[in-house]
Amino acid sequence: MTRRIEAEYRNSWILAIVLFFLSILFPILTFTIAHEIKSEVSVFLAFPLVHLWWSVPALMGYLPFFYRNLVYHPKLMKMIFWLIFLWPLLIGILIMIDVASNLWMTKALFASVPFLSASLSSIIALVAEVLPLLADRISVYLNKVDVEVLSSIREKAIVIGHGEQFYESPKILEKGLPFIVKNRTRRAVVVSHIVLGVTTLNIPLNFRTKSGSSPIEYEEEYTLNKWVVVQSDSSQILQAPWKKVTNAMKKAEEIARQTERRPKFFIGIYDPFPNRKFWSKEINHRALFSEFASLEWMKKHPEWGKE
Repeated sequence: MTRRIEAEYRNSWILAIVLFFLSILFPILTFTIAHEIKSEVSVFLAFPLVHLWWSVPALMGYLPFFYRNLVYHPKLMKMIFWLIFLWPLLIGILIMIDVASNLWMTKALFASVPFLSASLSSIIALVAEVLPLLADRISVYLNKVDVEVLSSIREKAIVIGHGEQFYESPKILEKGLPFIVKNRTRRAVVVSHIVLGVTTLNIPLNFRTKSGSSPIEYEEEYTLNKWVVVQSDSSQILQAPWKKVTNAMKKAEEIARQTERRPKFFIGIYDPFPNRKFWSKEINHRALFSEFASLEWMKKHPEWGKE
C-alpha cells in the first residue's frame, strides 16, 4: 500500500510536469520558428495544447487542481467540462478566422499591448497555464483552517534550549492535549471529530490516490459529544483525550519498528459538511510523550506547583 501511494504521487507529478512543458513548449517553438523564418502566425496558436493540463489528468484518474473547489458547484463544473471538450474546436475556429482576416485579431492584440511581439506571444499560453494555479494557491493560503499545537511539541529543526520558554498549565493538560483551530475561511467550520494521524510518507496529507486512499497509515478518531462550530475569522480551543493521544503515539512507535522509517504524527479535525479533514503541522510525538510523562509524574506529586 505504501509503495503504491508513493508511486501514484510520483506519477501524478510526472504527468503534471510533462503536460505543463508540452503546453508551454509548443507555442514557444511555434513562435520562435515563425520569427526565424520571418513569418507571421496567429496569436491563437499559443492555445491549442493548454487544455491538456485540464483534461488529461482526469482521463488518467488524477483530479485537476481546480476540481476540489468545484465539486459542489455542478453548473460551473458542467460549463468547464464543455469548455474542455470544445476547446480544440473553439481555438481552431479562432485561428481560421484570424488567418482568413489576414491576422487582424493578432495585429489588434499587438497594437493594444505594444511590448508583445510574435516571438513572445507564448506569454499568453504561460499566463493561461500558470495563473489558475497561482490563483488557486493564493486562495488556499488566504482561506485556511489552521490547526496549531503547543510549541513545545512541534517538530522543529533547532535544538531545544536556544531561547525557548515554556509555560505549562497542569490543570489544562490534565483534561487532554490542547490545540487551537483558527478559521480564516468565509464559512463556519463544524468540528465533529478529532483525528490523530500517523504516516511515514513524504507526501502532502491532502493527496488522494485513484482509489481514494490517503497518505495517513493510521488514524485514531475521537467523536465529540457536541459538535463545535468555529465561525469565520474566529478561533476555538479543543482538547484531544490523552487515551486517544497515547494510543496514536504507541502506534507511531510500532509503525517505526515495522517499517524502519521515521513516523510523522499529526492532529486534525473533521468537518462533515464539506467532508474534509484539516491537519496540524508535524508533531514531535516523543516530545509529546514527554509532556504526558510529566503529567503522570504530577499525578504522583500533587503538591508540586501549589506553592
